[in-house]
Amino acid sequence: MADFNTHLAIAKLYAKRVGTIKDLNAFYKASIDPDLTHDKTTTHYGYDPGPSEMNAWKSFGPKVGLSKFLQHHSLDTDYNLGHFLHLVTDIKFFHEFIGEEYLSKQNTDIFKANIYHTYSVINPYIIDKYSLDTIGIEKIMDVSPMKESIEKVHNKIAQVNREMGHEPVCIIDTVKLDEFILEVANVDLESIAEHARISFRG
Repeated sequence: MADFNTHLAIAKLYAKRVGTIKDLNAFYKASIDPDLTHDKTTTHYGYDPGPSEMNAWKSFGPKVGLSKFLQHHSLDTDYNLGHFLHLVTDIKFFHEFIGEEYLSKQNTDIFKANIYHTYSVINPYIIDKYSLDTIGIEKIMDVSPMKESIEKVHNKIAQVNREMGHEPVCIIDTVKLDEFILEVANVDLESIAEHARISFRG
């Protein structure tokens, strides 16, 4: 559940580093496409524990499945590579950047309120820091579903905040986020894919 600007920043740095992405538009599109749906379980190849699960770790930890993705796709297209990078980013975001220790102590609704508030605070920084306007994502794809989804999420969170008397707080430091973006942009996707295939086989 890394924000789509974080996904784009990572995709941009990754593409620049490897220098082998031929279709940048497809790669960038795939780096955020998995979140542009109401059924993220399908596009993230994990499983959804259901709306009744109120522990943030149990809610978000199992939602991404690399091995399952690789059962259906190879990494031989720039689109598939971008999709796989998205999944790797989300796994690292929840399992390493935020972490099980923190998430296991968080109520799911409270965590959602805090993380979306955090995105609204840090997004201008990410867009400027990584010059995301130069990608021209709105020319590459229709982002209106994403904007509509974000608006619905914010409305829902505002309702939860009112009902629970919660004042959302920023939970991500921009310095640490920069370190995370750089770390993920430098991953070896082929190596991660091979490890996921081995884990699946046995």
